[in-house]
Amino acid sequence: MPQLFKKKGKTFIGNLIPAQSLKQRIQGLTVYSELQKNEVFWIPSCPSIHTFFMKFPIDVVFTDSEFKVLSLFSEVQSGRILFGGLKSRNVFEMKIGQILSCQLSKGESLYVEP
Repeated sequence: MPQLFKKKGKTFIGNLIPAQSLKQRIQGLTVYSELQKNEVFWIPSCPSIHTFFMKFPIDVVFTDSEFKVLSLFSEVQSGRILFGGLKSRNVFEMKIGQILSCQLSKGESLYVEP
């Protein structure tokens, strides 16, 4: 299973659950009752998301094509629409509190390890 890390300090963020099919991209986390602490739902080639019909709040990180953090949203509730910006290419949805516990910040680089 691929994993997500911060480049600086090689801090582990979580095990990635990639949205590989159109169905997975559309359903997103609506089919989950919760995310585990070390699970991160990854939607590649995606500049925006919605949280309609979700059963729990999440933290959301948008990155560019080089995995540089463009924007962060903490404690996102159901019923929201989020846009990561014009350069946004990846969305990482994670358990609430992960942005804070991993000390993620705008401008830093992440990487995916297969």
